[in-house]
Amino acid sequence: VSTQSTGARLAAMRPMLEAVARNKWVDVPQVQLNDLQQNKTCVIIGTVFKQMQLKPNILRELSENVNLPPKPERKRYTHQTDVVYLEDETQRISLVGVIDTHETITGTVICAKGRETVGGKFEVEEWSYCGLPAQLNSELAEPVSEDRYVAIISGISLGDPQYDPMPLQLFVDLVTGQLGSLKDQTFYSKVVRLIVAGDSLSKHTRDATSAKQAKYLTTKTKAASISAAQE
Repeated sequence: VSTQSTGARLAAMRPMLEAVARNKWVDVPQVQLNDLQQNKTCVIIGTVFKQMQLKPNILRELSENVNLPPKPERKRYTHQTDVVYLEDETQRISLVGVIDTHETITGTVICAKGRETVGGKFEVEEWSYCGLPAQLNSELAEPVSEDRYVAIISGISLGDPQYDPMPLQLFVDLVTGQLGSLKDQTFYSKVVRLIVAGDSLSKHTRDATSAKQAKYLTTKTKAASISAAQE
């Protein structure tokens, strides 16, 4: 499924990246990876794959359950030995040059200008994403003649044994126009979106024991976070 979705993403984004490459590097030819020629400047398009030596894997989870010493926890999983590849429908090639191994992300689709070296790597001189699509004007959208607002809340902490639902209920009543003066109701009627910014669930919903178990040992186990959300 992952390979199919990656291929579909590349096929969908290739025309946009081809247009970006034509605008940025007018006279540079675009080629497939299997048509690369050594020391000939060209543009290639593909999906980034980052080989990370410190990437977590199932062996770490298994080691915690057979009393083997687990690897220490890390704040970052990037390393100077990481290798960045670009792959298209035909093959894969290692990228070197101005590509930053610490900033690239597996699954992103890019175009890169450069040349294949004698060692079989692609030396990147410049590279680019496809950019954001042009914003479409919706014919159905009504012209906005007054301000609109986005409400942001956090710290609801559902699932806390001492959870008090009153503040959340007051907020709901306020933004739905059931509380406040006429002026307040007019203001909150202009709230068009709500963002829950974090801390929706209490720390009591996080089971430290299950978090340390291998994933296959927690199958058919109902998470406390689900119960809290249902409440």
